[in-house]
Amino acid sequence: MSHKVQWVEGHIAFLKTWESFSSADYDHLIGTGYLPQKACQHPVIILKRTATHVLVTTVSAYSSGEHDNFCPPWRQQYHQGKTKTDFRSFLGSERCGVRPFLYLEDGRVMPKVRSSWVYAQNAYVVPLAVIGRLDKVPGLLKVRSDSLADLLQHFSESWQCFPNLLSLFLSLFLSLFLSLFLSLFLSLVFFLPLVSAVALFLFLVLFLPLVSVVALFLSLLFSNLTSAYVPPHHRTWASVAAIWA
Repeated sequence: MSHKVQWVEGHIAFLKTWESFSSADYDHLIGTGYLPQKACQHPVIILKRTATHVLVTTVSAYSSGEHDNFCPPWRQQYHQGKTKTDFRSFLGSERCGVRPFLYLEDGRVMPKVRSSWVYAQNAYVVPLAVIGRLDKVPGLLKVRSDSLADLLQHFSESWQCFPNLLSLFLSLFLSLFLSLFLSLFLSLVFFLPLVSAVALFLFLVLFLPLVSVVALFLSLLFSNLTSAYVPPHHRTWASVAAIWA
């Protein structure tokens, strides 16, 4: 039973099937779309915890196995929309990029040695009642402290998805510069009448920067809505935990 386990940060737990959730937990987690149903029945790493809740990230094989020679998720067509470098690998699974492997304490390995990956954008706050023991191994698995610290740092970096004001200013400046250059180029090359040239100049100067700004904010909005169901103002442990207070 999960309440008999003294869960600590770094433990590998098991996210129970959603059918076993209480009505309240189901409504908060599954009903709101915060926790995808497919995340259930997966091993999870406990990243942080309070007295009643834990922040977890799922460990998944991403349907990889002997049938596809343990193809990692970043090579699978279904996951091409994900950020390749945000996949982390447990020791024994293929690694992407320069980030180190994730290690378990006492030299232990995950049950699916060759297909255990973490995506450093998927993290969810769930009550202790919806996690239990991972029964595929004896005892409890625990992520090594240095690996856990590195993974938390990776999450922190991945969740910083909004540009600063300098980046926004440079983007607008570049749009304006390109607009001016394009308008002058077209005026000179095609010998447009003066009135048409001025009209084109004003159109490009006003319209292109506006389009650039709209495209920028739409891309940020789309990234926010599709990134692990975690809105930006919830992207710290303190603020995420506060919603359950």
